[in-house]
Order: sequence, then structure tokens, then C-alpha cells
Amino acid sequence: MSDMLSYLSRRIDTQKGIGEKHARTLSTFFARKKRTLSPDIRATLGDLLFHAPADYHDRRTITPLSHAHEGLSTIRVRILEHRTPQQNPSPKHPLRIYCEDYHSHERLILIFFRIYGDMRTHYPIGQERIISGVLQRFDGTWTMTHPERTATIENAASLCVLDPIYSTPEGISSTMFARFITNILRNLPPSPEWISPATLEHHGWASFHESITTIHRPQDNHTLRKAKERLAFDEGYALQLGMLQLRAQQQHYDGICFAFMEHPVLRDAITRLPFALTEGQKEVLHTLDCDLSSGKRMLRLLQGDVGSGKTVIAALLMLATALAGHQAVLMAPTELLARQHYSSIENLLGILPFPLIFLSGSMTNKQKEEARERIRTHPASLIIGTHALFQESVDYANLATVIIDEQHRFGVAQRLALSEKCMTDGATTRPHMLLMTATPIPRSLAMTHYGDLECSMLTEKPANRLPIDTRVMNTDKREALFAAIGRALQKGEKIYWICPLVESSVSDDDTDKPLSPQALMMASLQDVLDRQASLEALFPNQTAVIHGQMPIKEREAIMQKFLVGEVRVLVATVVVEVGVNVPDATIIIIENAERFGLAQLHQLRGRVGRSDKPSCCILLYHEPCSAIAKQRLHMMRETNDGFILAETDLRLRGSGEVLGTKQTGVAEGCFFNLDEHEEFLVLARNEAMQFLNQLPPTHHADHHKTWHASAPYILMKLFGRDEASRFLGSG
Repeated sequence: MSDMLSYLSRRIDTQKGIGEKHARTLSTFFARKKRTLSPDIRATLGDLLFHAPADYHDRRTITPLSHAHEGLSTIRVRILEHRTPQQNPSPKHPLRIYCEDYHSHERLILIFFRIYGDMRTHYPIGQERIISGVLQRFDGTWTMTHPERTATIENAASLCVLDPIYSTPEGISSTMFARFITNILRNLPPSPEWISPATLEHHGWASFHESITTIHRPQDNHTLRKAKERLAFDEGYALQLGMLQLRAQQQHYDGICFAFMEHPVLRDAITRLPFALTEGQKEVLHTLDCDLSSGKRMLRLLQGDVGSGKTVIAALLMLATALAGHQAVLMAPTELLARQHYSSIENLLGILPFPLIFLSGSMTNKQKEEARERIRTHPASLIIGTHALFQESVDYANLATVIIDEQHRFGVAQRLALSEKCMTDGATTRPHMLLMTATPIPRSLAMTHYGDLECSMLTEKPANRLPIDTRVMNTDKREALFAAIGRALQKGEKIYWICPLVESSVSDDDTDKPLSPQALMMASLQDVLDRQASLEALFPNQTAVIHGQMPIKEREAIMQKFLVGEVRVLVATVVVEVGVNVPDATIIIIENAERFGLAQLHQLRGRVGRSDKPSCCILLYHEPCSAIAKQRLHMMRETNDGFILAETDLRLRGSGEVLGTKQTGVAEGCFFNLDEHEEFLVLARNEAMQFLNQLPPTHHADHHKTWHASAPYILMKLFGRDEASRFLGSG
């Protein structure tokens, strides 16, 4: 292991100047940043060094006061006079040091409310100094309160720099953090080089050691930009090495081998479907057939736009698995969606010679035990449920295929737990895994987060589906909308009305109190309870409300009433975003649509347009509405293509928002930012493939020895991608 890796692995409390209190504060800070489950683990020197500055103060340009503006400036002055208060400096009687600008001879007053050391030594009368800080104009005179930096003319180079600004926890200033970094850099050993000479030369990149130093101590914008590029590539390279290593590891695992497309029962099930398969569905089924008949474990991501028919693929794959004598599991993130799948698959496949088993956390203990017993004793069965499927108490008789719907909503460890529940013979056998998502993922995001998986896409819609007419409307036209709803109800149509909140964030008692900007924003969002009350007053006995805080059985009862037509207007939160299938619902109204991302708006719009009837989506927005929000609404009106919308959402909002990583616990990168460094993805992947292809084959005795002694392995250790490999294996 390299000296640098050993050095950066040290705990921060081994570093001079970092005491117990600061060590605890920083450890908690980095645990939250990395979203780890163990905040008590002490941070390392590497955590500090890989915490890049949030911004930089540019102190390089010395500006004459005659050309200065209020704000951060660097000035060359001559000290004229000290005016010391009779007592200690205070807000009423600060220390004032009078100076004149070296270039324009304008007057500048330095103001100090606290004195550090002997000010006569720091600012000797008659001497020149370079000072940097925030300039303010007061009564026609320039002032600077507590200059941030001061240097003699001889040491001007130490001040005239790009000065890093760090985001830090409370109790540790950016200046203090910079001192910690300086101490680490002073003792940082050299690093081996993991990037090929050709790539370094082509991009003009310095070594890792120089680049990490430049990030914290830049001399100019050009070298800073190159250092950022280099470190972003390093992090992307580590990620791609992990993905490709994982893919190579998966080749060691076998999957239960069975071909299914020619099975007469399966072919008969396809002919009995109430619709014809699209060419895209046929192609995906052929791909799955090739995967499962190869003898190797399948790890595949199936992206399918809203209404493209992923559930049919899942149903046929589960049937094929059971026909081969094995168990297939379909896991959904919510019970509502899981029960929807259960009902859909039961209807699609008809009477089956295999048990169709359901398991969820809301079932009674007796029901759960009965379901677990059936899972233990029926080696050929179709099992559907929620996260309850991967609990330790669930033992599978013969698990061969795992399907996970809306997979981005599950934690990595959860997916891994289900993946490892394989009761087949042989230590190298693992269940096949198909991950499904109705949220189209841009190619760059797929490479970053799912690069270890094969990817298939469903882009076609069934032949009878019509494009959804999408309209954008200001909330001040709501009364006209109510009238239109009344006409639609007279025609027997069904309507979704989507609101972002369950209940108001501002109570009646708070209406006379001043509100924060955040509270004002939240108060503008219409909640489902108020909206349902207003709609019920207009359309008595035709409305109902559904939201995530309701008991699952109550939600299911209301959904059933909506399905059969006892309820005509369903007021809901985004709990209906995925999986809810009411084919004859033709209108969806999304209130405060400016608050949603494109992917979520597209998912919600997909609740209608599920039959051959014309459908409409109305996006209600509330002013003030930002330019980006209006761009999103415009795109929704222009296209029904989820893949185009996904690329637009990536461009407008960034990768963290599109994938939901800011909410789901996926740690953000240190230097790599997909929004800025997308161009390096393919380059990093090619570099990783080129290196790994030079290693001895994975079954060769020297493979691990060569790999663990290599510079790219050290890179993976630096960025923690060696620890991630096990979890990446879950998809």
C-alpha cells in the first residue's frame, strides 16, 4: 500500500492542531456529508483533503481606491495615524488606523473592534502594507473593518492569491480549516500515477499531488481549472473501475439456466393477452431469453417510459421462471404499487398452475406467517410484495429471478439483501436480477450509477394510445377550470387532482405573524384536504382524497371506488405517481406544477392516457414562477417523450435532483460533478477498460496480486470505491 494512502487513512485527531472537540465536530460533519450510518467513526486526513473549497476570494489584483467598488478588494496603502480608544475597543469606540492609498492618495480608515497583539507592529506608521478585505463607503470615506489579510510589500505574493473558502461546521472557521489543510499538504507523500501518459499529455494535467495542492492553494485560474479537471477525472475513473471490476466479478456467478420463449404455456399466455406486444417488448423478451439461457447471472436495467408495458415483461419473466420450476420475486417500493402489480399480473396471466403469493409489512402476523410458509414450501411460485420480502425471516425454497420495480426508491443494502437470498445449490449461483424504472435515465447518469448493468429500453407505446394533450394554466383561471370539470363529469369522465401537500403548513393562529420566505412559499401550496373540500362543495358525493399518511386499506378502498366509478374526482398527493392504473381516467390536474421536476410531472401525467380515449393534463402554476420552472412547464407541453424530458431535466436541475440522490442517501462526489464533467465519463470508462484488459484474467493466480499492487487500485481505495463494490453488486 502506498505511503500516501497510509497517510491519508490516519484519523484527524492524529494531526497537529486538531484537538478532541474539533475532531468530533469534523467527524460528524463528514459523516453527514457522506451520509454514512456511523457518525461516531472518526474522519480521516483524506476526508479533510478531499473537501474541496466551495469558492475562492480573488486577492490577486491590487486596485487603486479611485477605481474601487464596495466589496472584497486588495489595496496598497501607507499607514498615517493610529487613533486608539482610551479604553478597550468597543462598538462605540473602535480602534481606527488612518491610511492613504499608494496610487490615488485617497483616505482609507481601518476599523478594529478587537485588537490582536501590538497594532503598531502590524501597522507601523509610515510603512506600506498590502491589505485585503471588504471595502465600504461611509460618509464619503472608504472604510475596511477588520482586514482579512495583511502583508508587507516584500511578502505581497503570500497575500495576492486565490484564497480558498470552505463550507465548514459551526465552530470551525474557513481560515481554521485552511490551516488544517496546509499542515496536511506539508506532509503529503508523493502518489503513484494511475493515468496513462497519453491522457495526461493530451489534457495538460499535472500529477495528483500537484493537482490536489492546487485545488487548495491555486496560483491562477488556468492551473486551477486543470487541477479540477484532473481530480474530477480521477474520481470518475475510480467509479468506472469499480463498475467494470464488479461486472467482471459477476461473470464468476452462474444463474439458473433456462430458455423460455419457446415454452408452449408461455406462448399461449402471450396470445391470450388483451393486446398485442409491441416490437420493443418482443425485443426485450428476446434479450431476456438470451440472458437466462446463457448460464450466467443476468443483471439488467429495464427503462420504460410511462405506459410502455414493463409490467407485462415482468409478468412473463415471472411465469417463465415458474415454468422452469423456480421462484420469481417482484418487489415494489410501496404497498399500493405492490398490490397493483399483484392484481395486474393476476389479470394478465389468468389461472396459473403456480401459487401467486403476496407479502407486505402491513399484513397481520398470521397472514405474514402463512405467506412465509408458502414461500418456503413452493419451489415454483410467483411472489409479489414490498421490502418485507428481504427480511431475515423470509426463506426462499428456490429463488431464481428477482425483479425490482422503481428500483431507485430502494436503498442499495436493501437490494443486496434480496439479491443474496438464493437457496440454489452451488456457492457461485445467484438469482437473476431485472431492475425496472419508469423514470428514463439519461445516458450519462446510467453510465455513472448503473455502469455495471446491461441496459434495455422500451420507448414504444401500445398502438391504441393517443398523445396526452398537455396545457399550462395560471391558477387565476381556476374558476374556469372548475366549470370545465363539471362538463367532464357530466360526460362520465374520471379526474385526478394532484396537490403537493397533505395539509397546510401555516395554521390559522399564525396568519398575523410574519412568515419566513420558506413558510410563505409552503403556504402557497394547496393541500389535498382543502382542495377536496372545495371540490366536494361543487361536486357533491363525487370526490375523495388519498395521500401517503392514510392506512393502506383505506387507500385501497378509495382506489377501488375510483376504479369502479363510485368516485369521479380523486384528489391526491404524489402517492399516485407510479403504478396506479385506472384506464378510463382521462384528466389530470397538477396544482403548483412549478414545484415539480420534469420526471415527476411526466410520471404523474402518465396516470392518464392509458386507453384509446383522448386525455388531458393541466399544469397549474402559481406566480411568482422562476424562469427554469417555466422552461420545465414549456417542455411538458411540447413533448410526451420521457427520454427527451429526462435529458432536459438533467440540464436544468442537475443529476442529484433528477435521480433523487439528494433525498435518497447517495453520497455526492468530492470533485466529480456530472453537470460539469460529463465529457470525462466516456474517457474515464475507456481508460479503465484499457487498464483492466492488461491484467491477467480473473481466474489467473496472479490476477489479485497484480491488481492490488497497481496504482489504479490505490486510486479506488482513495475514493472509497473498493468498499462500494459489494453494494454496487445489488444494482
